[in-house]
Formats: sequence, structure tokens, C-alpha cells
Amino acid sequence: MTKPNRFWHVALSGLVLLLCSEDAWAKSRARSSPRLRLPSVEQQILDQERERAEAAPVAPQEAPPAPPAVTYLFESLFAYENRGADPGGKSAESLYNASALTGFARLDEAFSVTGRLRFEPVAALEAGQGLLPPSTLYLEVLQLRWRHGAVDVFGGKIHPRFGWALDNLPGIYAGTAAADYEMRERLGAGTRLRLHQILGLPEALGRLSVQLEAFGADNSPLSYGAFHPRWLQSKAVTDPTSGETSYNNIQRWTSSVEVGGAGNNGSLGSMVASLGADRIVIPGGQLGYTGALAWQKPGDDAASLGRPATEFGAVGTVFAKFPLPWDVTLEPVLELAKRDQAGGLEGLTVTWSTAAATLSRGGIGITYAALSRRENDTRSVSEATIRQNVLNLSVDFEELTGVKALKPISAFIDARQIRQSGNTVNGMAVGLQVSLSF
Repeated sequence: MTKPNRFWHVALSGLVLLLCSEDAWAKSRARSSPRLRLPSVEQQILDQERERAEAAPVAPQEAPPAPPAVTYLFESLFAYENRGADPGGKSAESLYNASALTGFARLDEAFSVTGRLRFEPVAALEAGQGLLPPSTLYLEVLQLRWRHGAVDVFGGKIHPRFGWALDNLPGIYAGTAAADYEMRERLGAGTRLRLHQILGLPEALGRLSVQLEAFGADNSPLSYGAFHPRWLQSKAVTDPTSGETSYNNIQRWTSSVEVGGAGNNGSLGSMVASLGADRIVIPGGQLGYTGALAWQKPGDDAASLGRPATEFGAVGTVFAKFPLPWDVTLEPVLELAKRDQAGGLEGLTVTWSTAAATLSRGGIGITYAALSRRENDTRSVSEATIRQNVLNLSVDFEELTGVKALKPISAFIDARQIRQSGNTVNGMAVGLQVSLSF
């Protein structure tokens, strides 16, 4: 049975806090809601360096202080999650930690190296693993970047730019739909052109960039996960007597072409072309957008099933920020994504949508998100749709209290309702996040 009260109590409680927060809290510098993922490793660190430079007192004839040669950003999340009871009456809960350490080293005026270590529950195994799920430590990003004027060239273990919502919505549920199509841990290279600099666009038109990346799945030793295997290989087994085929899951420490998936064929034959802009001045606020097209070659798993096809993907996002009365800020987001021949499988089409809005005031933010995932397989003549409603209440303790010592600490409460085939499952999560830069 559905229990709507659990879902809506978060929204009602958060709305009261939002409207009752004091004006003094609302006048402090706005900061984003807690994020479990960082959208751009290098850009976020550069933004922090710029903030430090702007905060430092500089004499009129004195040059601004040079940024440090090496900068680190550490984020750690402690969370409790209860996924609620499924139609069979089974529920799952977990208590876990997810952390990331990002390092940015400036080698000279042109070259830099960026790396990120991540510790988190094993995604493919976390369901049904008890209160303390197995976790793994692995290298998520390691790239060398060359920058000259408005041009960047980079290569290594990269994170192709495809989608926006996963990295920028608060909590752990609002970006669930986007997690399906995000591209992580790819070996390849790319280039970015900052068109606003090349074309000399006015500041009101925002920061505009185009990016092109070529890559393949990381099957190198860099895909290794410490403490626990982090990859699942599904292997077909045919019974010699009945002729029936079943699948066994094999745990692997490193990835390989046998793991399967689009782009996992041992080559760099996959590509993403993307365009993005933010900080565009519009009447009453600011606007941003991203768009990307992707082509990924089929993996060995698609070939073994006799239906390999090149996957074509597209994603588009529009996001904005508007100041409202009573020092409230509204931040709406709409992201749509589609993959034809999804996973490199001929005839499989998957579409996703994420529509979200955040109201924030004085260190308190409330986010509502409506998510959907629709899958259509013409080969098996099947169709399935999953819909989710998500509520998030986030608290930034420095902005709420004005105490600078609390700047690294934030917290959130998530509530989620999943609907599929007439069944409804409620879930919730609470988390405390710490962010430190040094």
C-alpha cells in the first residue's frame, strides 16, 4: 500500500523552515546545495582559486597572489538509506560512506594534471547486501590538460560531457534517471573551445563552449577497485540437456570487453560532441543550457546476442536561476535524454526525463523532481516505464547560522516514490556531507 504521508512530510516541514528563516541568514552569500558528484573537476577547483584570490586584499599596484601549484578538494558523505518495501514485501536499508579526493596540479602556465579517487558502495552489488554494503576504492579521473588561450586539449581517463542533472541536483535521488546515461571512466582525449572568448561575446551572453571527445571504455589496470570487485560480467550458460540458456554473474576486479556495454569493444571508436553555456543574463534571472550527441560502438555482449548496433544518444538540458520575493531563489531544471540502439543492442530505445525545481532561502533548500524512464524493445516486443517523485530538503549550516567554521558541513533528507506497473515503493535517505579544500 502507498503511504503518501511519509513522502510529503519532508516537503511540508521544509516549506515551514524556508519561509520562517530570518532575513539575516538570507543575505549571506548563496551557495549550492550538497552534491555527491562534481560536474567539472578542474572548473570547480579553478573557481575556488578565483574566490580565494578575490577575497585576498591586494594593493592597487600589486599583482594578485598566484594560485597554489597543487590544490585538493575532499568530499565525504555519510548516509542512511531505506529503500522501502517492494511488491513482495521485502525492504532494504543501508548505512554507508561515499568519499572523493580530487587533486589539481598546475605544472606550468599551459599544462595541468587532474585526478580523482573515489570510495563508494559497489553500485552493481549494493542491493540486498545488508546494512553495510561492500565498498570499493578506485581511480575515477586522471587526465593531462594543455590550455592555450581559449583552447583546451586533454587526454587520459576522462568523464565525457553528456548530461547535466546528475552532477548538479541535490541529494542522492534527484539525479537517479541521469545516472543511467552518464558516461564515466572512459579512456580517450578531447578538446574544448571557449567560444565566448574566441568570438568576443559580451559577458551578458554567458560562457559558451563546444567540446569534442573520442574514447572507449576503460579496460586498463586503472579500472581496478580495491577492497572489493566492482564489475559484473554476465555469462550465458546453456544446459546441454534442455537447451535452456541462463546467465551467471561473475565478479571482476577490473573491467574488460567481456563486461559488455556500449563503447566497450577495446577501441576508441566512440564520440561525444557537446555545446554548453551558462550565466546568460535574461529578464529576471540567469539561464544556462547544455546539449550533446553521442555515438558508441557495440560491445562484445551485443555481438554474442546477435543484435550489435552503434548506439546513438542525445541529451538536452535547460537550467535557470530567478530571485523571488522574500529573498527566495528559484532554480528550475529540465533534462531530456534518448538512446537509440541502447547499450549497443539493435532495436532497444530508452528515453529519460528529469524535471526539477529548487526553492532556497537562508541556507535551506527544497527540491522537487519528477523523473521517468521508458524502455521499448522492438526485438522482444516489450515496453516498460518507471516514474519517480523525489523531494529533497537541504541545509547549508554556514549560510543558515553565519558561522564560518560550519562552512564545510551540509545535510539533506530525501524522500522518493517509485511507480511501475501499478506498484508503488516509498524510500527515504538522510545524509551529512563534509567538503574541504586545501
